[in-house]
Amino acid sequence: MVEPGTILCVSEPFAHVLSNKEHDYRCENCMKRADELKRCSACASVKYCSTKCQKSDWSIHKKECPCLKRFQPKIPTDSTRLLLRLVIRFNNSSTVQESKGVLALRRSFNNLMSHEKEITNDKNRCDQLSQHLFTLQKVTAGVIDLPSSRVLLQIFGKMTTNSFTICGEEMQPIGVGIYLGPSLLDHRCTPNAVITFQGKSLHLRAVAQIADPTPSNVFISYIDQLNSTAERRRMLMEQYYFKCDCSWCQDKDLEISMHAIKCPDKACVEGFISLTDDGAMLTSCFVCGQSVSDHKFIQTAFGLEEECRGCLEEAKRAKQLNDPERILNMCESCLNQNKDILHPLNLSCVKILDCSFDASVDLQLWDKALMYGSETLPAYRKYYPPNSPNLGIQLLKLGKIHLYIHNLKEALKLLQQARDILLVTHGRDHVLYSQLLELLDQTQEEMRTELEFDS
Repeated sequence: MVEPGTILCVSEPFAHVLSNKEHDYRCENCMKRADELKRCSACASVKYCSTKCQKSDWSIHKKECPCLKRFQPKIPTDSTRLLLRLVIRFNNSSTVQESKGVLALRRSFNNLMSHEKEITNDKNRCDQLSQHLFTLQKVTAGVIDLPSSRVLLQIFGKMTTNSFTICGEEMQPIGVGIYLGPSLLDHRCTPNAVITFQGKSLHLRAVAQIADPTPSNVFISYIDQLNSTAERRRMLMEQYYFKCDCSWCQDKDLEISMHAIKCPDKACVEGFISLTDDGAMLTSCFVCGQSVSDHKFIQTAFGLEEECRGCLEEAKRAKQLNDPERILNMCESCLNQNKDILHPLNLSCVKILDCSFDASVDLQLWDKALMYGSETLPAYRKYYPPNSPNLGIQLLKLGKIHLYIHNLKEALKLLQQARDILLVTHGRDHVLYSQLLELLDQTQEEMRTELEFDS
């Protein structure tokens, strides 16, 4: 039996790459932030925080370096670089790696499933592979002999279905890696374990009691749970080629609330009716029981969900252009359109609120950030499993803003809630948890000072 917060295993990557957008801020090897980074003098594409890290990465970078140099001033995509590194490491593919911890995870790269048949029948994946191979052939010509097309297909398949997104201090993506032992773990939308990272080191922790912590009894979520059942299943099928039938996916009540529409009766504040994934309508309010027969209202509600999804796609493009003002304007316009129809638990509405929250933070519009961020919390608590790092970090972000604008009581409450979650998901030795304790100390000290001043 293991309790929530127990470290189940710690694993190092078989191969990893730092995201191109992080090259100016983090070390290529350890992936930790550093004030001073030294660029590789040969390829000028990667940076290291120390000679130690440069030497540690040299066994693979010495073969990668001339390839990157040939491609200057361009840099291959993150996925192409990872594929290149896996090709370089291919001679070690039979080497068994073992994770450290109570969970015995032993695996070699050869043990990974490649899903050759599924990928061969998947046009999108075949197109991706062709693009990768075009770049690989260009950068490796005369430097590295590529394996056969069949072997490249196998390596690509193993990479795409076994990659872990490496996350930074606040769960933001900073790179991607292949972790052999943890790739044994199966998916559940309600996992009993979560993965966090300290640099490139993967830490797997229990978030619920696990009676028998063996690989077949420990589950992680491969995807973000803040999606409808149909969307989660689509993502899992497209990325990993399986259909999930976990308890979360079979929870009809949960699915109903994900498409919630406000009850037309304005007096029924908490009530809602619902669209389902196939566009059908459940036409009675779940609180007051009122039937809805207004077809125009139904069509408008369904159309607004589609408009929200379109707005989110536009926001993604604006985010790539680093344009938070445009994101906020689009999202606020969308929210104004749907505020009288879509319920706050509606996933489309929640995602628009999340985008508005992030854009407001980027623009330092603290009052708006608190308003939008606070409105996401009921949905975060409902749709993320207990002890979710996503909820913990959302609470931490809101607590930091309250502290910044000196709303000390609210800051203390939110930071304490974040602490209870992050202690389980990240542990005492994680930099994020240490930062959180410092914020709590600061909040309590400012509250004491305020009381002394008042008295």
